[in-house]
Amino acid sequence: MLQSAVEHVLLDRTVQLGPCQYPVLVRTGPPARTGLARAVRQLGDGPVVLLAADRTPPCWPAETAAALPAARRVASPRLLPEPTPDTVLVVLGDRRWLGSVLAHAGPARVVHVPTTLAAMCGASVPAHADATGRPHAPALVWCRPDLLRGPQHAGLHPLLRDVLAVCPYHYASVARRLRVDGRYRPDVSAAFIALCVEAQSGVLAFDPLGRGPGAVLRYGRGRPQGLLLAARLARRLGLLDAAGEAAHRELLARAGLPGTLTAWGATGYGGAFDGAFDDGLGGGLGGGLGGGLGGECGRHGGLLDGLGEDGSLELVLLTALGRPRVCGGSPLIRVEAADLRAVLPTPGPGLPATRDAVRVPAPLG
Repeated sequence: MLQSAVEHVLLDRTVQLGPCQYPVLVRTGPPARTGLARAVRQLGDGPVVLLAADRTPPCWPAETAAALPAARRVASPRLLPEPTPDTVLVVLGDRRWLGSVLAHAGPARVVHVPTTLAAMCGASVPAHADATGRPHAPALVWCRPDLLRGPQHAGLHPLLRDVLAVCPYHYASVARRLRVDGRYRPDVSAAFIALCVEAQSGVLAFDPLGRGPGAVLRYGRGRPQGLLLAARLARRLGLLDAAGEAAHRELLARAGLPGTLTAWGATGYGGAFDGAFDDGLGGGLGGGLGGGLGGECGRHGGLLDGLGEDGSLELVLLTALGRPRVCGGSPLIRVEAADLRAVLPTPGPGLPATRDAVRVPAPLG
């Protein structure tokens, strides 16, 4: 009886991103309701407003409403009452939904309750920037991995990206924990969240909008298929060796995801997977980078969005796991159309039929 009343604390981490500082807390079990209520009271004694994104699984608003019975439910950020500094907005949904609420929050304090594994794994990436470019972050991120239901394939991209591009020293331990069926115990999900929070905080602490080293989080362009595309391109350009490309395929295979690039709209990611991935970047990092990654769920799974007039595309490419090719102070390099055509299963529309030569800018120094 006493044990069931204990709140299971799986992570307490304060994130510092430029001027923004906020805690990321991971909790499990029914006693976590009390913890959420206590955290909200500490932020302000004014009205509490609950905003849940469309298609949020019913267990999330039900659990949150049980913790905050006095909260008022509002359907859209545009319907918010005039926010005051002591108003607390509790936001249930992914990072795109969080960004839309932050844009209307004014002086109110925002608590984000992410409802997907990808959003939990993206807890240390700003979801919104104001007109001056200043990042706007929540006052608290409250994660409940025990409320996730079913296979979590659609939430693994931030984890796979961070392991391959930022912290490959975790490769072996993550590979052992990945499951083909996509079903994870809460403690394993919490370990994935902690890894991503640490990795992303490390590259965004002094670059919160991702305009310099933080642009490495563009790796894969928000899709596991994008990780394979980047690895194949890097291999073709002589940047990444065969072992590095194979490591990408192996990690995705262990996660139960296709380990080969597939024809657009034909197999692999068609249907259930196509467009289902939350890249964990929302509108903040993407907006700061100009065009961004948020919302890249359209043509070709978003992999070819942002093509230049000549069919070239800016991508992050690796020279080894955890080692992006840096040109002009940025890990983004421009890859020309001929290379894209050479590695894609079928040419995508918009790729010109000329320009055979491919040039990769030389690194500084």
